Amino acid sequence: MGCWGGPGDGPLTIDLDSTNCETYGLDKEDVRRHSYQGQRGYHPLLAVAASTGDVLMARLRQGRANTARGAANFLRETVSQVRYAGAKGQLTLRADSGFYNHAVAAACRKMKVRYSITIRQSESLRNLIEAIPEEDWTPIPYWMEDAADGAETAYIPFET
Repeated sequence: MGCWGGPGDGPLTIDLDSTNCETYGLDKEDVRRHSYQGQRGYHPLLAVAASTGDVLMARLRQGRANTARGAANFLRETVSQVRYAGAKGQLTLRADSGFYNHAVAAACRKMKVRYSITIRQSESLRNLIEAIPEEDWTPIPYWMEDAADGAETAYIPFET
């Protein structure tokens, strides 16, 4: 058994995700009700080092917990722990749209953590994408022909 020592001065990308863990006993705390997937179990948060797959931090939550529930605090604790373990370089968070909220983004900014969080499609975002001229789109090399193109635009999230 080893102990994660951090990347030192190098960069570290942290993948934040949640997963469903089915359980079978009825007497386990927080699993009496079914999750949104219809099973009894837990819905833990995981922070994983993208380069190695090492689990940096995990938090067990009840199965009905929303994906982002407690994510900002979990992120703050994770960053604190990886810094304590010796990570001195640039940290980057990657997360899917389940973690797209003001609290997670604000926590990243406050801790000077770069972040890439998938944005949920909204009508205003769709309109912005549809307004990009055809000639501004660039094909992205992908195993499926004509499967992906990329373009750049400006979008400021969480404006009030």
